[in-house]
Amino acid sequence: MKTKERLIHQFVREKFGPQVRVPHYTTLRKVWLEWFGAEGGRQRYVRCAAAVETGKAKIVVARPGQVVALDTTPLPVKVLDDVFGTPIAVHLTLALDVYSHSLVAFRLTPVSEASVEVAMLLRDVMLPLPMRPDWGEEVEWPYPGVPAALVAEFAGHKVAGLPFFAPETVTSDHGSVYKNHHIVAVARRLGIDLLPARAMRPTDKAACERAFAGIQSLLLEMLLGYRGVDVADRGVDPEGDAVWSLSQMENLLATWIVRCGKTAGWTSTPLPGTREVGTVRTPCSRPQQPATGSVWRSLSRSRTSSCCPPTT
Repeated sequence: MKTKERLIHQFVREKFGPQVRVPHYTTLRKVWLEWFGAEGGRQRYVRCAAAVETGKAKIVVARPGQVVALDTTPLPVKVLDDVFGTPIAVHLTLALDVYSHSLVAFRLTPVSEASVEVAMLLRDVMLPLPMRPDWGEEVEWPYPGVPAALVAEFAGHKVAGLPFFAPETVTSDHGSVYKNHHIVAVARRLGIDLLPARAMRPTDKAACERAFAGIQSLLLEMLLGYRGVDVADRGVDPEGDAVWSLSQMENLLATWIVRCGKTAGWTSTPLPGTREVGTVRTPCSRPQQPATGSVWRSLSRSRTSSCCPPTT
């Protein structure tokens, strides 16, 4: 409801000017509930989930890299194609370490995801992230037990402060992009166990779902071209508002993820291409802390793997 309140304030200011006052949050919430009712799960999915028998096995995650959750969602922002400059829809795929809740890799895929993108995402999890030209020293590799010079010597370049390791187990939903022979073969080659989540149980990947919601509320809602998660949140012309190209959006997400994990917060200064709505971004839940043991396990596996060789 806080998001709806912010959008209502923004619409009133743009449409009627700052002199028109908007009712308080509690009044807006009361009117919204009277008009549209309480929000909740769609009845179709609620009934289907109730009909599926739940498993009784429980997994206790005790260390970083033990379980990595993968999930894909449509990006709620229209972006421009790098070649033709036309607005397109893209999908965002995240890899999240379940123990530390750190985002370890992501992929932006035009139109729809493919199994090769998921395979490259697993490769990104195992390799250090190179520093980019517009990144400063504040986002370089911190000292978690392995000297930064040693990691840079192994990688062949300066390394950003994003965790990397060889995951032991990967969990995902039952989407077709995850349950195909290509992903099974790649996981077997990398020595990764596949653990599918229970059907119709998004709570099995609650941390990943919360990461999507956090990225949306802290960053994506501020960008031009934001189209919301459904037609109720969509603006008049999100395609006309799109100003971010696919490569620019990828660089923005990478910068946001690395800096958010490095400093456990985000600047309140509006970014280029965002709406100045007077909101301050809240800090992240916890800083990302790479694990020394997982790093050394990654180094040994990466050296022996011919499927995902280190790049310079």
